[in-house]
Amino acid sequence: MPKLIISDHQGNEVGMIQRKFTFFKKKYLYIRNDGDTYEITGNITDRKFDVLRFGVPIIQVRTLSSFLSLRPHTFALEFLEPDLDEWEGIAVVQGVRMMVKDENSSTATAPDH
Repeated sequence: MPKLIISDHQGNEVGMIQRKFTFFKKKYLYIRNDGDTYEITGNITDRKFDVLRFGVPIIQVRTLSSFLSLRPHTFALEFLEPDLDEWEGIAVVQGVRMMVKDENSSTATAPDH
């Protein structure tokens, strides 16, 4: 399964995003070095997803752009709980979005057999 290391603002590894094996829908986990685990659920591609701990949202991600927007990739993060600092939270959100984008582009360009 794909993995992505998350580092803090000083370059120290603080955790890892990992794709969770499921049969139907892609799911992702953020596992901190201290063992805390967060589930990332929702529509990551459309920037409408949550980072959960024990089923409780700690970060909500929502798109701010519309079909006619001049800035089509604008989205907002709302930190609902102090579990992750802003740096780490932003790194997790951007990291999981990058993983999904990479997986989608590699699937779209896979050679036919």
